[in-house]
Amino acid sequence: MKSKAGKLTGFALVLFVLAAFGCSTTPPREDLWIGEFYYFAKMFDEAITACTNEIKVNPNSWESYTIRGLAYTEQGEYDKAITDFTEAIALYGPTSPVLRIRRTVMPPYRGRGYAYYQKGDYTAAIEDFNRAVQVWLHDSASYNYRGIAYFRQKDYDQAIVSFSEALRVDPKFSIVYSNRGDTYYNKADYDRAIADYTDAIGLDPQLVVAYNNRGMAYYNKADYDLAIADLTEAIRLNPDYTGAKENLEFVQRRGQ
Repeated sequence: MKSKAGKLTGFALVLFVLAAFGCSTTPPREDLWIGEFYYFAKMFDEAITACTNEIKVNPNSWESYTIRGLAYTEQGEYDKAITDFTEAIALYGPTSPVLRIRRTVMPPYRGRGYAYYQKGDYTAAIEDFNRAVQVWLHDSASYNYRGIAYFRQKDYDQAIVSFSEALRVDPKFSIVYSNRGDTYYNKADYDRAIADYTDAIGLDPQLVVAYNNRGMAYYNKADYDLAIADLTEAIRLNPDYTGAKENLEFVQRRGQ
């Protein structure tokens, strides 16, 4: 995201990965577990092949459709991913399933919403993230993604509501503080932006985007020394961070 003064960077868009499965209507075959293994190994072609083999024998395996949808998403084949997530939802019923994953659960609605988001269909994405949190009220990831989709639509107030819901569910979700800070920044509410970036850094001192973005918020308050300190720290943490380097040069010129 670009601002009138330097660049903001941020937003976490990483799907949680599968760790285990819920209950299926028919016993899973070996290909399903092989598909899971390949997905974890980032061998997405092999994961797709294994899940396809499972579906041929067990066409009601919504788990296989979900894993294959995730693999297609990783490959950027969003239309195929949407088709698979839709099939998973249809097979399980109107309430949609949730898959047990590390530290949380994964409704296929979230996977489909993420694919819609990547296609730039933010309205469809928001609808699916809404369904995801209806299925599982503690789905902090879907609240976060919904906030990002609202942000892309420039509906900053709704974005803040969604990010705040994500933090209500998971108060230690560091990137969400940074995302909400970005939203306050775009509303020119720099004090709240700085507060959120500071909370994000407190939870994750290695979160370089929060240092960069807090630096730019300080710049907009004419706190040039603090801005330079944050941008310098972002570069120290990631010497290849081009955006922070450009911002530091920008602030140094303007602060003279």
